[in-house]
Amino acid sequence: MKNSVHNELILALKSQISQDANPAEVLMKLLSISKEGAYRRLRGEIQLSLDEAVILAKQLDISLDNLIEIKWDDKYAFHITPFSINPGLKEYRQTLMEIMDSYTHLIKDPNCYAYIISKLLSPILYFKYPDFSRFAIYRWIYLQQYSTKYAPLSGITVPDEIKEIHQSLPKIATQIPTTYILNDYIFTSLAKDLTYLLKIKLLTKNEVEVLKEQIIMVINDLEEIAVRGSYKDGAKVTIYIADTYFDISYHYVNGNGFEACSLEVYGLNFLSCLNPEISHNQKIWIESQIKYSTSITRCGEAQRMNFFNKQRKIINEIRAQ
Repeated sequence: MKNSVHNELILALKSQISQDANPAEVLMKLLSISKEGAYRRLRGEIQLSLDEAVILAKQLDISLDNLIEIKWDDKYAFHITPFSINPGLKEYRQTLMEIMDSYTHLIKDPNCYAYIISKLLSPILYFKYPDFSRFAIYRWIYLQQYSTKYAPLSGITVPDEIKEIHQSLPKIATQIPTTYILNDYIFTSLAKDLTYLLKIKLLTKNEVEVLKEQIIMVINDLEEIAVRGSYKDGAKVTIYIADTYFDISYHYVNGNGFEACSLEVYGLNFLSCLNPEISHNQKIWIESQIKYSTSITRCGEAQRMNFFNKQRKIINEIRAQ
């Protein structure tokens, strides 16, 4: 194991554990080694073996390829936590916790900021509405199932720990100044999903009415944010309406020495990259889209009213079959 790789992994370990944690004890637990062996690795007297480096890299979410400077024809690594359908939604919870940890790190910087291009509605905006959040999870489960028999929405239970994260995450995220670029069709696909699932009897008429009510609340929240120019009791927000169509949602965050970008994939997940060059390129691309978008934040009253009235109409026109 090259000294530089060993040193980088040890530095990464020390930076990611809490201040009151003992790095040697963490190494002992992760690598199943003695206390003396852990201290000798920390001092560099013993180099990490390849197996040990792999264990640490996996635990720290670090690419060994980058550390040992392997070249892949200028290709860059993206990270994703694959979801599986399980009662505890473990991978989904892990992804939410990773996002929360990133936001908690960001808000320590008063100059932090985020960009979000939304084809679909950002979870930050609907997590406080439990039925809407539950439907988002259900929609993903429905799309991931391979059998011909599907459980209805009523058969899906969201664990309490997931509900707690849904409530906590927006409180942190709304402390970050954010620029949104919304697609004019942002609620159209949602309306189509509700209509289809109602038609095949996986949603009841009452469930659809409850969901419609909460979606309208989200639309009202967004309009209030646009008028106010900030989250309620939170950071500054700028909202643009795109004149072009986006095939997926894009995210970019910057602050406290941290820069990352992500693409929304598979309904709930994010394909994320911490490479500064890729992140910066995505930032430039998102900023370029503002030229083709219309601001509705504290201005453009006619365009703002027209946009939000159109979205409310789309949702209100959903009718039980």
